[in-house]
Amino acid sequence: MAKAISETGKSATKSARPSTGGGAMEGLMATNGHALEAAMKTNGAMFEGMVALGQEMADFGSTRARCDIETTERLSKCKDFEEAFRVQCAFAREATQQYMEEASKLLSLSARVASDAWAPLEAPVPRRTKGDEPA
Repeated sequence: MAKAISETGKSATKSARPSTGGGAMEGLMATNGHALEAAMKTNGAMFEGMVALGQEMADFGSTRARCDIETTERLSKCKDFEEAFRVQCAFAREATQQYMEEASKLLSLSARVASDAWAPLEAPVPRRTKGDEPA
């Protein structure tokens, strides 16, 4: 509540709540409801997309960690430097291929997320008719 000074000089309490006066809220929703709905759909698509990206990266990290552990075990069993070199070369080739494939997956997924998020904002705004106009 806000205090205001009346014409007589006495303090009076004034409500801080805005008046909706004669359907102003309905007019606001009629004017901006489409934008609000589009923003909510965009936020939902972004959230779902970020969850999917996070899950993909977590899965990839888990797979790579498992490969790293397996390679360490193979290296510990090598009998000579030549065998260790072959194990490390195979590991490097496999890791490079997996990282390239993962980068491609993440780029595709990111493009899909962006497309899904922008779609509600790019949808045509419904036209209002004279009968739809707020009073």
